[in-house]
Amino acid sequence: MPTDIPSSVYKNAIDLNRYSNSVAKRLVISYNRIVLDAVRELREMVEGDYISSYRAQRLRQILGSFKTSLDSWVGDASSLMKGEITELAEVEAEFAIAQLLKQVPGADGIVREITVSPQFAEAIVSTDPTELNAVLLQDDLEKKILGARRATFNLGTREGALVTLPNGEPLEKAFRGIAASSAQKFRLVVQDGLLTGEPIDVMVKKLVGKQLRFSTEATTVGQIAALRLSTKQIAESGGDALTRLANHQVMALVRTSVNQVSNIASQQTYKSNREITDNFIFVATLDSRTSLICASKDGKEFSYDDGPVPPLHFNCRSTTVAVPNWKKLKTVYGIERPDKEAMRASSEGLIPAGEDYGQWLSKQGMEVKEQVLGKSKARYFDLLVDKYGPKQAIRKFVSTDGSEKTLKELRAAYSVLKTSS
Repeated sequence: MPTDIPSSVYKNAIDLNRYSNSVAKRLVISYNRIVLDAVRELREMVEGDYISSYRAQRLRQILGSFKTSLDSWVGDASSLMKGEITELAEVEAEFAIAQLLKQVPGADGIVREITVSPQFAEAIVSTDPTELNAVLLQDDLEKKILGARRATFNLGTREGALVTLPNGEPLEKAFRGIAASSAQKFRLVVQDGLLTGEPIDVMVKKLVGKQLRFSTEATTVGQIAALRLSTKQIAESGGDALTRLANHQVMALVRTSVNQVSNIASQQTYKSNREITDNFIFVATLDSRTSLICASKDGKEFSYDDGPVPPLHFNCRSTTVAVPNWKKLKTVYGIERPDKEAMRASSEGLIPAGEDYGQWLSKQGMEVKEQVLGKSKARYFDLLVDKYGPKQAIRKFVSTDGSEKTLKELRAAYSVLKTSS
């Protein structure tokens, strides 16, 4: 019988997305303000009536000040994220407990809570896990979990250190990467522009896009914020310029980190309650924006010891839900499984919990299938559904190593289906 996936899980995913966008917006606005201030100084230097020696000196000052401001931004961004992550971990741990109690009515005196240590956020934001784990490998996580009866479980440094971005970097290092690449691009754009006699407006467009202007009708970062534009709209305002690239990177980092913290807090809550749950279900969002990597794992049950825990990629929105051990709950605690149909949420509303991403996609029109798979790959989906069924069909688009199969690989493996249909 499928495990119930409370609709509150879907709502929580929406809330997390809104929350991450609000945090990202603060970082994006402060970053853009630094770029805008540097560009104003650059314009004043270029348009001013100065001798060449002063211009050279002033340019060095502008570039140096820009780099210093970006370094400060990294520190501020990291400090902000540490505070947000600590609070978020506590909230998400409480949410995971609430979900367990929804799934297992009457388990109030059984479910254990977890506490978040001060080192948790530090480990996620600043610490290279390869450096930290060498010192803390002697920590026996299982012993701490199983040895605590109805007590609190400490989400400490070691567990936090295991949370890194999908490319293996801690968050602060990623912020430093944005700052370093921004400083380099700014310097190259300005130096190349001055050497080739490029008009200042052309240089400005390369740095902040055509929509962030500096005339009397200028749209400043403060004005953008006052207009209550979304984070995406702020990022898009930079066109294809430096600001747009950096803004999208910041948004991806914050969203991914929020997903990480939410899932690690949930996983540690589940692990601290192994007396009532042994496995978890991977839950992807049932809409057209979900990646094939996550779609192929949706609805599958995994062990806490070796299962894939989101995020599996940048901007990942997937989550996990505990699978109660109803046999043990009945034998040890006398708790029966609720006699109701298990449900889960989708973009169209509630559907049976046993319906996974492949089944959901098989019921959608070709337009949605093409949004998910791409126009060329979508043609193979219905053929694979006919042969393997929808659950297996979606998994045929992902290789055993977790990577998405190319169109060439699909053609090589399944072109016979097209000729036989």
